[in-house]
Amino acid sequence: MDRIEVGKLGENYAVQFLLTYKYSIITTNYHTRYGELDIIAITDSGELVFVEVKTRASMKFGQPEQAITYKKRQRLTRTALHFLSQSRGKYYRSWRMDLVAVKLNLQYQLEEINHYKHIFDG
Repeated sequence: MDRIEVGKLGENYAVQFLLTYKYSIITTNYHTRYGELDIIAITDSGELVFVEVKTRASMKFGQPEQAITYKKRQRLTRTALHFLSQSRGKYYRSWRMDLVAVKLNLQYQLEEINHYKHIFDG
């Protein structure tokens, strides 16, 4: 399985995870010239959540949680602000950026999933 397939698998696990916690998924893989947001969702309290998903099938390149660099945060923020500017007339009480870290075993089955809320706020 290549890294793109591993990433898509991790995103699917993340969507299912968020749905079990009553998040409503607005869209996935939102692309702009600034970057991509893996998942955009709304909590049951109306908070808009931009979710970055990091998936690892091996720890060769470190833990998934370690993959959010300063540059990545800048791209995520610009992309989130673009989404908000394009949300014509929709009002969101607040927004936040979350990370879902997905670890797969050697058979590419879910081994562990961690949800980190408020990795930075808006």
